[in-house]
Amino acid sequence: MTVGKRWLVFLSLGFAVFAASEQAFPQKENAKPAAKKEDDKKSSKPVKEASPNTAEVVLKTPPRPKKDALPASKLPLEFSKHERIALVGNSTGERMNLFGFFEAALHQGFPKQELVVRNFCRPADEVSLRQRSADYTKLDDPLYAFNPDTFLCFFGYNESYAGKDGLEKYKADYLKFLEEFTGKYPRDDAGSPPRFVLISPIAFENTGDKSLPDGKEINANLKLYAAATAEVAKEKKLAYVDLYDPTLAIFGAAVGKNYTINGAHVNEAGDRAVATALYQGLFGTVPNLGGAAFEKIRNIVNDKSWVHLQDYRMLNGWYVYGGRRTWDTETFPKEYLKIRNMATVRDQYLWNLAQGKAVPEKPDDSQTGDLYTPPTRFGAPDQLKGNKSETELFYLEPDALIKSCKVPEGFEVKLFADEKQFPEIAKPVQMAFDSKGRLWISTMPSYPQWRP
Repeated sequence: MTVGKRWLVFLSLGFAVFAASEQAFPQKENAKPAAKKEDDKKSSKPVKEASPNTAEVVLKTPPRPKKDALPASKLPLEFSKHERIALVGNSTGERMNLFGFFEAALHQGFPKQELVVRNFCRPADEVSLRQRSADYTKLDDPLYAFNPDTFLCFFGYNESYAGKDGLEKYKADYLKFLEEFTGKYPRDDAGSPPRFVLISPIAFENTGDKSLPDGKEINANLKLYAAATAEVAKEKKLAYVDLYDPTLAIFGAAVGKNYTINGAHVNEAGDRAVATALYQGLFGTVPNLGGAAFEKIRNIVNDKSWVHLQDYRMLNGWYVYGGRRTWDTETFPKEYLKIRNMATVRDQYLWNLAQGKAVPEKPDDSQTGDLYTPPTRFGAPDQLKGNKSETELFYLEPDALIKSCKVPEGFEVKLFADEKQFPEIAKPVQMAFDSKGRLWISTMPSYPQWRP
């Protein structure tokens, strides 16, 4: 190798990483782009006929007849049969997706009500700031599609970092949030309003980790925002549950990461403690969160939560409804519908479990709908690139690719990593070298999207 030359890293399909001198890629001076033929332009943009698989057809909201009135928002909370409950707000609710203690307790405690529960919480959500990717509701709004009757609202934790100065804004924003969601998510076409239950933030746990705060100042603010949440609930005559005081007592019993992973986000033990406090606050009784029957329910709750996550918060939303949703507009509506049907299958499975009925070994998704396989753009002139055939994919193996490279005399191209040597680096989405010359690769095994 010649000293002083700069080296490049480049990729090959199938993922291989090569090193080569910049001289291996000579640039032609004054090169002009080749003119495209009009026929090529036309053939690269084929005209698609109207399809019954688009979101406007597949995800169209059916008529929603007027529903019966809900029980009042007061404690102890009562439910109507088949009531649809949506959790919204911050990480306190979002972490329930992972562990499922609270929802499992609901099904165990109210088996005849056959409740339909979905978790729409996100870690950074606030009453006035709920960031979503561009075009998040391009296909439809998952929360509107769910059509909730009751909202369990988990707010106040993120807002508490504004301290005392942010209290009045928080209360005003909460009132605006309640007004917004009442108008945006009516229970039926008659405009029947949903029901709201306000839940305070939990306490911060002193983990003993020197890199994390001890929580004294944070808890002082959280106490203020718990009280502010209670004031909003009182003003609007809504049920309110205090999680701050119960969790402060539990988390403060011993220093350490006993109930959280970082002081703020609960682990499994923390979710169990929060679920117990929330259930007791809502219904006035202590739930039984143990035993084989309960664990079966919880396992299906967690399975349903993962399925639902692919609806309201899939990993690669930018591919589904964002900037990369370009040519194919028919695949994902069918997938949304199937995912929602899979969650519904798990609802029934949970009800049967809670009622002591016989159930198969696992939920049956065979009748949840067929998926759509779209035509690809492979074969269009602007999509051929390195492929020599319009009907067959063509990939060079690393050795063959190296032989096909033309480099200046005295230089060579060497393979130093590929997915055959390191299967873990398949489907890379980002790569970078650090200051020690080490290559770091981020992969997405399910790229571009998990398929139900």
